[in-house]
Parts: sequence; C-alpha cells; structure tokens
Amino acid sequence: MKKRINIFYTTTASIKDAKKIAKYLLINNYSTCVNVFPGIFSLYTENQKLYENNEVVLIIKTLLSKKQFFANLKKIHNYKIPFISFIESHCLNHEYIKWAENQTFYSNS
Repeated sequence: MKKRINIFYTTTASIKDAKKIAKYLLINNYSTCVNVFPGIFSLYTENQKLYENNEVVLIIKTLLSKKQFFANLKKIHNYKIPFISFIESHCLNHEYIKWAENQTFYSNS
C-alpha cells in the first residue's frame, strides 16, 4: 500500500516556538519536512475584543494519519487552542512521494 503525504497548516507565536514544534516533529519522526513562514500578521476577535499579533506559519508534511498527527502536534503546541488544518492534496510530485516513503528518519545514533 502506497503511503500518502498529508499536509497540515498551523500558526504559532514566534520563530522560537515554531522551531521547537518543528524539531519535535522531525526528531520524533512525526514529519518529513516543516516549512516555517515568519512575519505573518494576524487579526482576530476573542471575548468581544479585537487583537492584532505577529505569528509564524508552519506547513508540515507527514506520512502520519490525520488522527495520529493531530494528537502529536497538540502535545507540543504552545497555544491553548491551536488552529490545525489538514490541507487536501490530490496532485503531488511523485519523486517527492518516493523520497518521503524511503526517507531515513532522524536517528540519535
């Protein structure tokens, strides 16, 4: 059975937080690659107040199922209620899929 690459989108408060999340996911083999986009400006409402914050976006590629990935990302995410979204992808580069399937994951040895 061919493995599927799942893509997830989340945000966090800083580069430091983004690196912590990315390294956790990579070192524990929960992800094959994490793209980090700093300098995102977010506006949102909470408790009838308007907030403006700088954030960092993470786009995470993984071979884990949605259920497995959500559980592991929630363990490390620094937000109390993180936004985590699955991005549906129907057309992926076959060479990348093959690379991810044959990836030698991180090892401490």
